[in-house]
Amino acid sequence: SENEIDAASEVVLDQFNSQHQPRIEWAPSFNVAGAYFDQAVRSGELSGATLGKVSKHLAKAEKLADKGELASAVDQLGSAIKVLRDSGDQGELKTALQELRDSLT
Repeated sequence: SENEIDAASEVVLDQFNSQHQPRIEWAPSFNVAGAYFDQAVRSGELSGATLGKVSKHLAKAEKLADKGELASAVDQLGSAIKVLRDSGDQGELKTALQELRDSLT
């Protein structure tokens, strides 16, 4: 997905050696959260009303953050987090949203 491509492009390595198999960790971002969102939708673990709620809150949070309204963006991310399960792809998305929320505070 576009979110996954954007998240992958955020990685910057000083030097890459495939034999070392470096562990890559992404900084919290809307692209990374969007990539986890896309994965949860693709796997079928995020659907129906939960999909609609998370999608709405995530989109609104990004718009608010872009305007510098960080407290409101944090509230929107918190609302999305509340409806997600702790396991599977929803759990991965929940963790990404929590890390993103924490990075905005």
